[in-house]
Amino acid sequence: MDGWRGTTGLYQAIFTDAGETRKLAETRPLPMPVLSVDSINAPFTEQTLR
Repeated sequence: MDGWRGTTGLYQAIFTDAGETRKLAETRPLPMPVLSVDSINAPFTEQTLR
């Protein structure tokens, strides 16, 4: 259940963080690969994580 809670939190933040996540990602990129899994909304997840 915690994984789903995190996923929904991330999805909700897309609409409410006013670009804060993008700024953080640009200044502190993750040092490891990230797996994105899409389905019917492809390539929404991949584009969101870029």
